[in-house]
Amino acid sequence: MLQENIRGFFDSIFCPCVTNDTSLSDDGNFVSCYKPVRVGNSILLCGKRKSAFPFQFMVGPDWPMVALVYILIVVVDIVVLSVIAPIGWPPVLIGIVGAICLLIAYSMVACSDPGIVYSNDIQSDDTDLEESKKTSPQGESTRNARLMQRIPDTVECGHCQFKRPYSARHCHYCKVCIDDLDHHCPWCGKCIGKKNLRYFHTFLHVLCFQFYYLLGALIYFLVATYSSAKLPRGPGFQ
Repeated sequence: MLQENIRGFFDSIFCPCVTNDTSLSDDGNFVSCYKPVRVGNSILLCGKRKSAFPFQFMVGPDWPMVALVYILIVVVDIVVLSVIAPIGWPPVLIGIVGAICLLIAYSMVACSDPGIVYSNDIQSDDTDLEESKKTSPQGESTRNARLMQRIPDTVECGHCQFKRPYSARHCHYCKVCIDDLDHHCPWCGKCIGKKNLRYFHTFLHVLCFQFYYLLGALIYFLVATYSSAKLPRGPGFQ
């Protein structure tokens, strides 16, 4: 994870127009790209607070690492595909499609809501109690039973100062509570939680495929170029 002073340095240069959302509440409004909002330490560039890429662009506090990963993906793919181009266009085309899928899968992780818990996600116990009394004219035991079925298990977050589900945990880097928090990934710039965990697994699978494909294609090119083995070669070798 980036240190606080390094992250503050990048934010002061590239994010001077970001407004702070100190309430941590979901108002359902669409955030325009010319007026981004800071949610905890994350930055909502555009879209609604509860959404996912491509309808939302939310980067985490380690967003400089996200920019670095994008550069590495593009540069490595361009270099390797340029080297293996003499093999022929089919391997290059497969590599290009893999690179595009890798960028999309990574964007789904790095630019989506990981499962941030907002202050108005859970109704107060008093509100649920009043609704239970109106809809349940039977005895006290029946009202309590129905009330326990409807109220989710919650706990007070000492950092966010509002109730969150027991399944959520507070991230000290993102400064928000994340539902089903798995871990904070600096390479993805944010936490991996309930809403982007499946995207994270997809990204890892695509990343492994692209890595081994490029490695295999590069080894094939080197063997076909510098060995006496009679391997199929593209027009670039002639």
